Amino acid sequence: MKSLHKEPLLHFLVLAIGLFVLHSVVSHEDMNADAKRIVVDQNSLLNFIQYRTKSFEPMTAQKQLESLSDEALQKIIDDYVYEEALYREARTLGLDRDDYVIKRRLIQKVDYIARGFAVSFDEVSEEEIRKYFEENNNDYFVEPRVTFTHVFFSAERHGAAKARELAQRKLGELEKTKASFNDAAKYGERFLYGMNYVERSRLYVESHFGPEMTEQVFAVESDQTIWRGPFMSAHGAHLVMVTQKQGGYMPTLEEVYTRVAQEAQRAIVAERAKQATQQIVDSYDIDIVYHKSKERVASLNQQLKQ
Repeated sequence: MKSLHKEPLLHFLVLAIGLFVLHSVVSHEDMNADAKRIVVDQNSLLNFIQYRTKSFEPMTAQKQLESLSDEALQKIIDDYVYEEALYREARTLGLDRDDYVIKRRLIQKVDYIARGFAVSFDEVSEEEIRKYFEENNNDYFVEPRVTFTHVFFSAERHGAAKARELAQRKLGELEKTKASFNDAAKYGERFLYGMNYVERSRLYVESHFGPEMTEQVFAVESDQTIWRGPFMSAHGAHLVMVTQKQGGYMPTLEEVYTRVAQEAQRAIVAERAKQATQQIVDSYDIDIVYHKSKERVASLNQQLKQ
């Protein structure tokens, strides 16, 4: 078992949980003293409103409470009394015991407290942000992009071979008339998705045209005067004009600093909370008494004691 004094985050977390438990015990004793009396005060209604709206802003709840009409206020009071009465009755009957849903909710509350204390520690440092960026730089890689338009002939309508033939014929016309990027709409047939693709990633293009045609589109050089193809997709034949290509690159930290700082903050807070809750687990002595396999149990016990 680890000493609490050596784990500051755990120390504060245990203190918070202790205060929470003390409050619960006192509240429970008060409830036992007058179990059939429900006090509807301002704090009760404010808490009730915040949980109902899932917006934990006391000032907002205060304004909402004060702005209620007499009828709306009575409805809130009736709802609160109804829930409180049934909640107390359920606890009296012991319905909260051995309930996994309630168990999970309590676990979530401890986790929430841990996260709150993790956030209260010092802000993430520049060094931590830079380290996070270096360890996760693949997440910030800017994928290659391509800008192109296409003239389409449907395989469903004509068959693949005929669609290719029509596209091949149309290619000569496009070259003869020197059709531009903006002229594409005058030719071909309606495509399921779109005609002009501006600064689109490989993944996006592949989702519309399939991997084979995507490779062809990204492989050709950009030129605002040349039509290429026919390229075949599962949909049919395409004549393509690629006007711009941007290679993939790794941005500097300065270019993506805001995003990295936010994600580093979330990751580090999550890690601190995880460490705090794991320290709680580590503070317990674990004794596995499941005897399906004595050798297996002995091995697990040994691992937990290490």
